[in-house]
Amino acid sequence: MGKKATAAEKNYRVAKVIRLLANGVQRPDILEYARKEWDISRSSTDNLIKAAKDEIKEAINEQRDDFVSRKIYQLEDILMKAAKRENHSAMVGAIRLQCEIAQVMK
Repeated sequence: MGKKATAAEKNYRVAKVIRLLANGVQRPDILEYARKEWDISRSSTDNLIKAAKDEIKEAINEQRDDFVSRKIYQLEDILMKAAKRENHSAMVGAIRLQCEIAQVMK
């Protein structure tokens, strides 16, 4: 097997594995790719796959938090507009949705 990868090489490899996973490439094919391209073992490749999946999860969670924040803010605007019109049903609906999105109530 090859020499130990530098931090930059590891980052490149993780990014490549992320792209492979995003394109639906399965583990056996990633193992083969890593063996041919980087001359690394299964366990090293599995570590790269794990690191790639962790980065994907982190990115999705950040996007989810941003999405949730935007939707709660949009509902706050709807709530204020409903309050000005004294539309109590719409106000309650907006509050209920805010609570559901924020997972305050179950």
